[in-house]
Amino acid sequence: MNSHLISHPSHRTRGFIAATRYLWLAAAVFVLLSAGCGNSSPGDDDPFDDPMLDAGAPPVEEQPLCLSGFVGAPGTLGCECADDGSCEGSLRCEDGYCHDCPAGDEGCDCFIGDTCNQGQMCMSGTCVPDDCSEGALDCPCRDASGADAAEPSCDGDAFCAGSGLCELCSDDIIGCACTEGTCSGGLACGSDGLCREPYTCEDLNAESLCGWHEGCEEGAPGVDAACLYGECWEDYHWEEPVDGLEPGCVPDPSCDPDAHGSIAHQCEIEYRTCVDVVDGDDVCGDCLPNTRLVDGVCVPEIECGGVLCGGGEYCGEDGAGEPVCLEKPCAGDDEALNSIGQCATCQGSCDGQAGTSGRFWPFMTRDDTCVCETLPGFFLDTSGEDRRPQVCDADNDTWVREEIRNLNITGPSADPALAQNMRCEVRTVDRVVLVDEYGVSVTVHSCAEGLVKSESGEVDPALCDPDTKKPLRLLESERNDVPGRPAVDPQTPRYGADGRALRAQELNGLTKACVSSDGDFNDNGVEDIDEVQDMRPDTSTMNEERRLESFAYFLEMYTARYQDNLSGSLGSLIIEERSRCAGNQFPFLYDEGDALRSYAADEASSYWRSCSRNRDPAFDADSGRAGFDFAQWMCDERSESCAPLPPAHASIDASTPPDPDELLVRDHGLCELGEGQTPADGIWRGMSHHTQFQCVVVAENDPGLPRQTAQPTEFENRGDGQSNLIMNDCRAVVCTGADCSESRDGGSGGSDDPVVRCSPHSGVPDVGTVGWAAVNYDPYGHIGINGQGDGKAYAGSCVNEDAEWDFLCPVPEFGRLTEAPLDAFGRFRCHGWDSFFLWANFSESGEPERAALVWAPAGGEASNGSVWR
Repeated sequence: MNSHLISHPSHRTRGFIAATRYLWLAAAVFVLLSAGCGNSSPGDDDPFDDPMLDAGAPPVEEQPLCLSGFVGAPGTLGCECADDGSCEGSLRCEDGYCHDCPAGDEGCDCFIGDTCNQGQMCMSGTCVPDDCSEGALDCPCRDASGADAAEPSCDGDAFCAGSGLCELCSDDIIGCACTEGTCSGGLACGSDGLCREPYTCEDLNAESLCGWHEGCEEGAPGVDAACLYGECWEDYHWEEPVDGLEPGCVPDPSCDPDAHGSIAHQCEIEYRTCVDVVDGDDVCGDCLPNTRLVDGVCVPEIECGGVLCGGGEYCGEDGAGEPVCLEKPCAGDDEALNSIGQCATCQGSCDGQAGTSGRFWPFMTRDDTCVCETLPGFFLDTSGEDRRPQVCDADNDTWVREEIRNLNITGPSADPALAQNMRCEVRTVDRVVLVDEYGVSVTVHSCAEGLVKSESGEVDPALCDPDTKKPLRLLESERNDVPGRPAVDPQTPRYGADGRALRAQELNGLTKACVSSDGDFNDNGVEDIDEVQDMRPDTSTMNEERRLESFAYFLEMYTARYQDNLSGSLGSLIIEERSRCAGNQFPFLYDEGDALRSYAADEASSYWRSCSRNRDPAFDADSGRAGFDFAQWMCDERSESCAPLPPAHASIDASTPPDPDELLVRDHGLCELGEGQTPADGIWRGMSHHTQFQCVVVAENDPGLPRQTAQPTEFENRGDGQSNLIMNDCRAVVCTGADCSESRDGGSGGSDDPVVRCSPHSGVPDVGTVGWAAVNYDPYGHIGINGQGDGKAYAGSCVNEDAEWDFLCPVPEFGRLTEAPLDAFGRFRCHGWDSFFLWANFSESGEPERAALVWAPAGGEASNGSVWR
């Protein structure tokens, strides 16, 4: 094998060639444009006459006209002045339009050397009359830094205009006093007596001043928009208060099971057909076949083990717990057997009660009370004296009312009459499957020994006795089960100023949401921002409720569903991490310009979607601090970060770092895997959203509560052009058109998935704000020319790929002087670079291989860590 000197153009030569190429291209384009000038007509095929270029512009009549007759932005040359009478740059406002302001004239820029025309002097860069003083009329505004005022100020009734000069106030200028309670120029008079822009319907909805889906009418010029009490959007109608609920707009009844106002499930549990009414509200109709109408209630013929019981029989259970028709203990239909074995007459009647068969249950309760026989899908409410039947799952999300928790227990405290009339299909699991955004999962089994993690999914008999596993029932509160209840509960506030209340079918016993300081969306008595997943070392003593609550999740970052196990054992609860690569299905943003909400390999600023992350180094299982959901399952250590993991790749297993002489790893990362593709190494990387997105309250000081706090300074420039945190303003989407969706169907396995959209907050959020903060990349581990690191360690969010995986940009083939840009979120520094080397071997096929010779001083490595500089 022979060695040869390989010649490559230097970086300077490359730049000259590229620049020359672009000059020739520009010249060619100029010639083509010049040749076509003046030769096209409105009907010609003009490549620059593309209607799509103006597709996003509003109609011409809605935009201000300029003196040229064309539309233009207020404050620009030849166009209308801005609302405050100002113009951009050195322009000045005359007769309502912006004109050139010649240097040296009054109100215009000073000449070079801070001089002006006769009779003028230069003050704060502007020419003003000789007798001017700061704050006086037609003089520069008084600088806020030299006064107690928070903003530039003027003397008397004058105001500081956008030009930087003090001008007289008038009632057509924002911030000036109203005249007898009115303003001109299309402005409205505020409650403080000052003129302001009129409130629009968008403003009222953003401040939640109009009800959910309540009508709104825009005002005339100078008049605020008004909410239309009692009027609603299309497909909604007004309802007056009932049972303590507030009046408001509710969805129209619909037989469509996916509609917001669906009554399909309600008709189903009433054993009635659902009638689609043309040009009207859909209704529940006649009784279904094999049912009978009793006092207005459809009562089905109840099958018991596949047969109908006779008049003197009831449906009980045999010794194996299977349904079987048994003879009633008492002869009369209005009699039941009491606690001492005697037949007693029941008072009242079961006829006409929804959810019952119309008959008394043949056995009284432990306190000798008669109860009605329930239908499938109902249970008896023990909170009231009459013990009326209640729907098991009113919102049809597979989570059943938690009141049944103690109805089907056995033992001395059990009440057989109540237990046997609890006819709910309760989904019960004995394991929780955690799926990271790479599609790899671990299973946490609920064992007598505690919560036991298994990466294979199978239970290890040495750690968990499969015969003594602890079942977990999927139960939720009445508030989270009954449609309409969350909308009127103060602990489930509207999600976002211009959002909506979350619905019962979108909530369950585990769902949290980062909305307010007192929000409790899983209704367990703990504010969501303060709730901590139970991480005690010994989980064997945890009861059923605590075991399940230790998997409570924020619905913005995770989804959950129930799944039957094919083996016939108890089911599984599947909790999946939302993928950052899922576009609109992932709510958070770093940059307002990320309009497409997508990852692009050549866009460094989108790499936050694909970057690798580790467990947050601030994690401590014993701290009792919130904000580290699912962090305990990432690795066995109970604090700090986990051991570094290799880059995720669809076809390369980099768990053993590859030799860069043989293979350079490229196209790695979450978003490069491809839809449905898991990493080739099959490694569980853990659910690490907690380190990149945090539910915080903005506070000057840490109050010492479990919640995560963020100081206002963390949202300011930290000195490198970036801030530590970026607050997101989030909302539950409210739809106004047919092509919009407010939620995704949860299917037969779980709650519906509300559509949440977020946008980066402009500026520093106010103290007390609660919301999602995106954690910025914090550079660390950079190795300098001396081969030494910078001493900084991983602080959370995206990892530094150069520090974690040095085989991506091996030295000396790639110089180590260059550091990846901050807005690339830790992406390896040589991304997109060609492979440069000076001396190489030729293979037998004639292709150059990796570097074989390094020019360096006799004492060691080249000073800049690479071949060339």
